Amino acid sequence: MLEPGTVNFNQLNDSCFILIAPFDIFGRGLYRYTFEGMCRECPELKLEDGAVRVFINTKGGNPEGFSGEFLDFMRYITETTDEMAENTASERIKLIHRNVRNVKESERMGVKYMQAWEEKALEREDGRAEGREEGRVEGREEGAAETLIRNVEEASKNFKIDLKKACEGLGTTVEEYQRAKEQLKKWNTK
Repeated sequence: MLEPGTVNFNQLNDSCFILIAPFDIFGRGLYRYTFEGMCRECPELKLEDGAVRVFINTKGGNPEGFSGEFLDFMRYITETTDEMAENTASERIKLIHRNVRNVKESERMGVKYMQAWEEKALEREDGRAEGREEGRVEGREEGAAETLIRNVEEASKNFKIDLKKACEGLGTTVEEYQRAKEQLKKWNTK
């Protein structure tokens, strides 16, 4: 990569883009398609920017000029199995397969860890939601208790009647009024 502000593009490193696909992108039956920068209008004019693009088709039909290891690797990419890896003569493919198995095992362990982590996170969120709901219920209950107490006391005061008659007039009992007062006292001491 070039540092910002660099004006000499000759300092760019050569680059190679390789895409391996389990199908034939260009439909010509080749294992490999290599592209280098050239001008469409003047094919003899090359860009020579050091950029190469290689497209690999794992199902090519032109094995001539390719090593047995390359052809086995193309088969391995398409058919990643223990049996395929065991039957190849290539130690590189066997090494790749061991690494693939290790990664898959790590993924399984990672998935198990993530599932446990997600479950704990969901439990915490459920707990928070439950707490919020309890808070809302408690708030409604507290509000209802305050309303009951205020209405009973105002009725008693405004109509100059005792507590029992004020409660009866509001369709409640003295016991409910007392419980509301006790509960409100508890909530206010939290």
